[in-house]
Amino acid sequence: MLKWLATLSPVMAKVMSGLLYPAVSGAAFYLLLQRFVTQDQSLKTPTFWIGALISVYFVYSFLAIENARAEYKRLNFFLDLTHLVAIFYVFNQLGFVENKDSTGRGMSRAYFAIAAMFFVDSMWRLRINPVGFGSSFAGQSRMIIAVLAILLYLFLGWLNAPMESSAHWLAVTFLAAMMFIYEVAVRPKSYSTESPRV
Repeated sequence: MLKWLATLSPVMAKVMSGLLYPAVSGAAFYLLLQRFVTQDQSLKTPTFWIGALISVYFVYSFLAIENARAEYKRLNFFLDLTHLVAIFYVFNQLGFVENKDSTGRGMSRAYFAIAAMFFVDSMWRLRINPVGFGSSFAGQSRMIIAVLAILLYLFLGWLNAPMESSAHWLAVTFLAAMMFIYEVAVRPKSYSTESPRV
């Protein structure tokens, strides 16, 4: 039984990277494109930009799976499933699924889901490389940024600001800055899941 379970990890990695991630990613890009084409003012709304940035982040998450197949475990599969559900929930609460503007309450729920998404992402990375995540500069930077993101989006969710509030543009700005630091400035050096040399 244990040997059979051990053989599932590579299969789960293939299912996640070959089927589930592309399916949700394709749906997200379709919903973004639909919003852009059907709503004239879409580029002027924070919901569109949050969805766009989450889609870009989603691509980096996919690349992380591709670069960590050897270390991919069963728990990572379930963390990834949670991640996918959170991302789809964000798009739903932002109004993309029904192609209508989100409400303040919907934005609040989306922020809670974004906080959950970054928490799950941090757990995923700790499972893949617990040593590198905590001891290297890149790992420590990622952890600090993830904690800040979780706290900010929990606060924004709790705030439950109306749609006209500038808090939503703060969320977009922070998400864009965080994505740049978290994914572009820090991530390329950490694609390898090997522990740092001492």
